[in-house]
Amino acid sequence: MRDALPKLSRRRRAALRARYGLASATLFGSAARGQLGPASDIDVAVRFSGPPKLRDLLDLERELEDAFDRDVDIVLQDSVKPRLRREIERSGVPLLP
Repeated sequence: MRDALPKLSRRRRAALRARYGLASATLFGSAARGQLGPASDIDVAVRFSGPPKLRDLLDLERELEDAFDRDVDIVLQDSVKPRLRREIERSGVPLLP
């Protein structure tokens, strides 16, 4: 089932890190479990190397939607409730390894 995980090329990962100052990006939810359905979105938890700008979040979301050809929901990993943060840390899959 993990073969169905969304992937990004090494080149695109490097570009995303540089363009948005990403420290990490982690898939969670149905994408991390390899259970994407036809209408599933992709959940991504991100950490930035500095304070994130709203514009960067919106641009990153749009760029990932274009890359995956699916809706993407981005959350700031350090700003989510502790229970969700633990789930992301326990079962999330690094998008930017």
